[in-house]
Amino acid sequence: MLIFVYGNWRVNRVDNLLLRSRSEREVIEPGGSAIPSFGYRWVELSPDSFRLVPNASELPSWKIRKFSGYLYLDFYKLNVDRTAIQAFANTHGWLVLVHGSPDENGGEPFTLWAQQVQEFKSYFDGWRAVQDLSPEQSKRALLAFMQRVIPKYPLERRRNTPIEELKKRAQELIIRRVNEYLRASAPDGTALVRLLITQRGQTFVPVLIPSNVLGAVWLQFSQVITGTRILQHCELCKDLMDITDSAHPGSKRMHSRCSNRIRKQRYRSKKREENG
Repeated sequence: MLIFVYGNWRVNRVDNLLLRSRSEREVIEPGGSAIPSFGYRWVELSPDSFRLVPNASELPSWKIRKFSGYLYLDFYKLNVDRTAIQAFANTHGWLVLVHGSPDENGGEPFTLWAQQVQEFKSYFDGWRAVQDLSPEQSKRALLAFMQRVIPKYPLERRRNTPIEELKKRAQELIIRRVNEYLRASAPDGTALVRLLITQRGQTFVPVLIPSNVLGAVWLQFSQVITGTRILQHCELCKDLMDITDSAHPGSKRMHSRCSNRIRKQRYRSKKREENG
């Protein structure tokens, strides 16, 4: 069994490869990122070149923020503009850089963020086309996905391809790309595999630890693919929501914010009726 370290898991002294048991199960803490206390700002190097750097004139202090279990959905919904990206970074941290890296003072370019957000959206939409859509919608979405991923593949040939074959090809491309982001042995790998020793019975547990925000995003996407994370549409706003960690996932039908909105509407309606 491979355990993913982030989100609602809790980690105890990963560097020393030791897990402490809590009640009857091992509880693993999440990975996370360091965020400057005053957040980030954009520095304009030229009219077409911006970089995201810590928002401090002197050496900033840093706070550790655990990776959210819904990080991948926040990233998927992220608008490709500087305001939205800055807000995301202030919540979750740099995309690739980590505190203490040699390139820290240079920051991250806007072009990197734009490219990574657009690529993730393409692959996430590709997977949804494989899994969730009606045959007609699925074929349109799969054709669009294939056009983005392998643009040299002739469009007419794609249109004449049976949908099951399109799905199989899309699955292969998606899994290959996910594995590229999760490979641990490459120098630029975004996730690391480590063996941890549990205190209960001194058993060994392999864990996959994302080394940065981008690695955590693709790691969580891999859990969507394997069915470990559960997605469904909110009944009210129709937006995607992750119900994996809900206390009662089977009865979770809408976002908490949407449910609160309905309760407030009902309350106001009741007050109006009482006041006649």
